[in-house]
Amino acid sequence: MGRARRATLVLVLAMLCATAGLAASRDQEFASGPAPKEFRGLAFGAPRSGIADLVPVPDQPQSKIVAYFRTSEPLFFGPASIVSVAYYFRNDRLFGVGVAFQGQDNYFLVREELERLYGKGRSLAGRQGWVWPAFSLELRFDSDRKQGEVRYTQEAEPPKEGPRTPPEPRSLPVIPSR
Repeated sequence: MGRARRATLVLVLAMLCATAGLAASRDQEFASGPAPKEFRGLAFGAPRSGIADLVPVPDQPQSKIVAYFRTSEPLFFGPASIVSVAYYFRNDRLFGVGVAFQGQDNYFLVREELERLYGKGRSLAGRQGWVWPAFSLELRFDSDRKQGEVRYTQEAEPPKEGPRTPPEPRSLPVIPSR
């Protein structure tokens, strides 16, 4: 094998290894666990009528989205102390949860718990997020006010489990020749 050919082969192998390393590190930035299906026993997508211990948040503006809370809510998230939990319903179905907390210590504890459950996520401009096809999770912290929140949001109906049927083939339009 010639010297030039060997140098080219080494260069190509080095590029392949670097690309594989970038892909592996990029995968670690996103969610590594499955998307949340429930929060504290309440399944995302569950009807409001089936949940007995929720109380509407007072003084809400009229909207399709209605917030509720539990009077007996445990005020912890993993090892962190939290201030409140709000449950958001749209069209009478649970689609989101908001968890509020105070203090930088609690921010670190909440972040560690989320990373333990879902992987590192992706950080951008003081926010950390995890995204799945029909779900998103966001951690925010305002260092000036020393307050933060976690937002769980079901973006769409989750895909149905089971075998998928391929779409019907579509024919391409016929373009008349000149």
